[in-house]
Amino acid sequence: MTDDQDCTTLTLELALLTLLADHPLEQITPMEVATVAEVPIEAFHARFVSVCQLNDIIFADIKQSLIQTAQPVEKTGVISVKTTISRLLAYSDTHRELLCLACKTTEGSQLITALADKATRSLKQIAKQYPINTVSIAKLSYLVYAATGVMVQWVSGSLQLTRRQMGPYLHNLVML
Repeated sequence: MTDDQDCTTLTLELALLTLLADHPLEQITPMEVATVAEVPIEAFHARFVSVCQLNDIIFADIKQSLIQTAQPVEKTGVISVKTTISRLLAYSDTHRELLCLACKTTEGSQLITALADKATRSLKQIAKQYPINTVSIAKLSYLVYAATGVMVQWVSGSLQLTRRQMGPYLHNLVML
């Protein structure tokens, strides 16, 4: 795929997410997506069979990217909170417009909640390996959801911090 094709695909993705902020998926047509993206309808049909397929691809890509980004393991085999936060911030900053629009959709909100649930379950499994009490596990869940909320606010522009400022802010929150 050439850079122009990548750019057109991203433009179509952003157009669909923009439309999803105000309209249910079932009511959005390929022509509307192409019009908002300011590309010919042929560009849409060259890449996607339907609006539903485009939607599925967008959210599958976001989910896969966030999961891969959030699972860095140090050479020692230990999961580093600082490295995980740094990688998530880099990804979120690079894909801010896409993520901001995605968070405004129902499916995006559900995806964020599902990813926070997955992170909580993973952390609980890790915590079971260590002497940790039930209160600490509940605190862990709370901190994951708090950090997720802070990330969503940052991506949306509601939290006016630079990426450099966000790293220590999130690290301190998670390490409470």
